[in-house]
Amino acid sequence: MSNLITYINHLFFPISLFLLIFSSFYIESYLSNDNSKSINEVDTLVELEKFYEAIAQNNQLLVQLDSIFEKENYLEQIVMLGKSLNYNFTTSDIYQSIVKYTANPNSNYICLPLGCWRVSV
Repeated sequence: MSNLITYINHLFFPISLFLLIFSSFYIESYLSNDNSKSINEVDTLVELEKFYEAIAQNNQLLVQLDSIFEKENYLEQIVMLGKSLNYNFTTSDIYQSIVKYTANPNSNYICLPLGCWRVSV
């Protein structure tokens, strides 16, 4: 039994040292990658949220958004509407928002904070 404890003690230090070093590299690389892309992502996501607020406050824009979902390339059309209103976001941002707000991604309905729409998939 004492040999087993001694053996475990001899393995514990190198293994714990390895895990400590490995985790610090992993965390450092994760944080550096996250920070490099998060500035642009945060900016465009903030722009998208501002766009949603503007749409929610203007019934004419909401009607215009309704008509966009009837089109085949609705994501690109939403980006174009946003650009016409001086908002800068991407189709990827909209898609992430759809995934976030849609309960069942396999249905023909997609949701945004403004409501849900039926689309042809």
